[in-house]
Amino acid sequence: MKRAILEMPARFLHYIFIVNNDYHIRVEHGLPEDAKFMACYYDHQRHVFQLLYESKEFEDIPEGDPLPTLEPVVAKTIDCQEVISESLIPQYES
Repeated sequence: MKRAILEMPARFLHYIFIVNNDYHIRVEHGLPEDAKFMACYYDHQRHVFQLLYESKEFEDIPEGDPLPTLEPVVAKTIDCQEVISESLIPQYES
């Protein structure tokens, strides 16, 4: 199985969706180009969203072994004037 977990703190998502300002957030995640979103889980004890991705570039993990956790994301605020089109918004396959 070639899957890995990307963790996002709940407070980070709160900032992106709830905090009202004149900026957008650009997330630099370091996911491979072929990464496919599989699922999202919420860890109530740690207040962390775990986003599950699949990619041919990830290590092959034997069944029953824990999935690796990817490096934390880096987020930058960008001025609304820099947002030119919706092409910055990732499009996920269902």
